[in-house]
Amino acid sequence: MLLTAVRLFAQEARSIPDEVVEPILTEETLPEEPGECDLRTSIDYRASNLEPANALPRLQLFCGLVSRWGIELDVPLAFPDQQLSRTGFGDVASTFKYRLTGVRRKIPVVVLGMETRFPSGNLRRGTGEEGFELQPFVALLTQGSRLGLQGNIGIGFPAGSPEQAIRTYCNLAATLRLTSGRVYFIGESNASHASGGDTILSLSPGIHYGITQRVYVAFASPVHVRGGVGRAGIVIQIQFRLNRERRSE
Repeated sequence: MLLTAVRLFAQEARSIPDEVVEPILTEETLPEEPGECDLRTSIDYRASNLEPANALPRLQLFCGLVSRWGIELDVPLAFPDQQLSRTGFGDVASTFKYRLTGVRRKIPVVVLGMETRFPSGNLRRGTGEEGFELQPFVALLTQGSRLGLQGNIGIGFPAGSPEQAIRTYCNLAATLRLTSGRVYFIGESNASHASGGDTILSLSPGIHYGITQRVYVAFASPVHVRGGVGRAGIVIQIQFRLNRERRSE
């Protein structure tokens, strides 16, 4: 996955501590601050038996609405086959997040969210699923001076597609600062289970390196230990912040 994120605009003061590091594969817990937006592009690469399994370009937009409220738009551009012969929009999703508690060191932050996935893709071409999906979730984050933990658990309810099963999701991420504010180790676990169906579990070790205060690069290697498409993959993530921010006192 090659991911580029651009900070479009920002307010002058933020309540998010400097030590909070966004995971690579796990949904980030905190909504954006009011007046902030991140624009991301990504490509997901997985391999099976040393052969490419899929590549999934996607666009993501994260914005802070008002205090404690944020929205995310996810627009995947799907490749339906290994030959990459056809492309098309996948199922677009929107997510609203509300931060229940304040951001304080070593005190868990609680965030409630609702993701809605729309059937904008084409089922026959393999770029989407049939029907809508509603996924309420709850996310937690706790951050110390060196170690951070965050994760979420949710349930996906299909609507308009009797063939789709209810699916539960559980995602965990840990970040450990290795050097003074520049290098972090990231470990992630991502799991999902369909009622009466399959279970998918992947583990992803990674490294996050802050090149400057406004640019970072991250690497991860997700490995499916159960289910999923492709046994292993490579993730490269790059983020640029356009506006320099001043933290609140």
